[in-house]
Amino acid sequence: MRKVKVWALIVVMVTGLVAGIGFIPITEQVPYTAVEDQPLKVTQTFYPDADPEVSSVDGQVLHDFGLDGTSWAAIIGAGGSVSSDRVGNGRVLEVHAARTENMWRNLYRSIFVFDTSSLPPDCIIAEAVLSIYGYDKLDYLGILPDINVYSSNPASNTKLVPDDYDSFGSTPFSTAISYADWDVSGYNDFVLNSDGKNSISKGGVSKFGMRSPSYDVSGTPPHWTSGKATIVACYFAEKGAGYKPKLVVTYTVAVEDVTLTIETIGRGTTDPAPGSWEYTAGSEVLVRAIPTAGWQFDHWEGSIAGIENPITFTIAADIAITAVFSEIIVPPEEYAVTISVIGEGMTDPMPGAYIVTHGVILKITAYPAEGWRFSHWQGDISGTANPVNIEVLGNMPVVAVFAEISPPLLIPAWTWPLIGGVIVGVIVVIIALSQRKRK
Repeated sequence: MRKVKVWALIVVMVTGLVAGIGFIPITEQVPYTAVEDQPLKVTQTFYPDADPEVSSVDGQVLHDFGLDGTSWAAIIGAGGSVSSDRVGNGRVLEVHAARTENMWRNLYRSIFVFDTSSLPPDCIIAEAVLSIYGYDKLDYLGILPDINVYSSNPASNTKLVPDDYDSFGSTPFSTAISYADWDVSGYNDFVLNSDGKNSISKGGVSKFGMRSPSYDVSGTPPHWTSGKATIVACYFAEKGAGYKPKLVVTYTVAVEDVTLTIETIGRGTTDPAPGSWEYTAGSEVLVRAIPTAGWQFDHWEGSIAGIENPITFTIAADIAITAVFSEIIVPPEEYAVTISVIGEGMTDPMPGAYIVTHGVILKITAYPAEGWRFSHWQGDISGTANPVNIEVLGNMPVVAVFAEISPPLLIPAWTWPLIGGVIVGVIVVIIALSQRKRK
């Protein structure tokens, strides 16, 4: 398919668990509209990681000089003594006066790092807004500090340390927000200027910090009041969805055809079928995995990872995905074989109930007690074979029947002459009757 000059305004949303190049994660979506001779404009939202951090971080750093404090020049040029990146809320900035006149106990600064590595390297950033959700503000010093965005350069992308306190730049990245305008129950939006937009990393992390331009950056000491403090507070990523700091970047990219390659592992197919398919960049694509009978869809591999089926995504570059199918393993059925006896005897296996897998050949042997003999089988089997082998195809009652052996007839010796006489007499009578019939 040829390259096309289709341009669009689109805010992208990926449905499902998405990983890899070519996808633009976002939380909202507007209709795709093709407009001639305009670039594809994409808006992408980034958030710092909450603890445990994986690729980005946010939090606060400060230097605390104790109750007696130090000069303003010393505190803004210090190296830092404390850092915090695991709290749900904290200071955007804080100025705390020491008890010694014109000395300062501590100064807070805040750091916000965003993983912007998914931005296309050739994109042109049209607009960027850094938004911080306000939490509280107190001005016991009466200095009405303003707040602005500057660069920061923490040593790690995922952890803050005290030395990050002196990693801030002094070039403003936006228009400052006054103390009076700081919203303590919503987002405070800093629209980044050209310096701020140029600081956004395509393929890496973007690092920002918050300072007061009127005092911290300028070096002008605030009005001092012993032991008093001024605080501007915000929520950090650990607070959770709806409160996290966010960086919303709108950029443009040229629209052209991209290729979706679909493969399968195991027995199954997809819709669209496995193969290579061309789409206009920015198109929404739906892919469904269809398992063969006896198989089930397991997961996606490649540029998309996850178990959702079907998946819907917006394609922005060449990608390859694989539908993985697994065989449905049906466990063999199991049945109860119940063995019992009638009469006196035992069996092997012993009488009782046994759970046996379908199709197993079970050998049962009957052992009669003394004075008894094995007679036959009852229940789901019959006959006199012993032992007997049975194939278990369902629940089976098996009964071993034993019969008592009759004792031999014993005749006392003193009765033998009498019995002999009777027998002889009977014989004589029989002979006499026989001879009479002959006459």
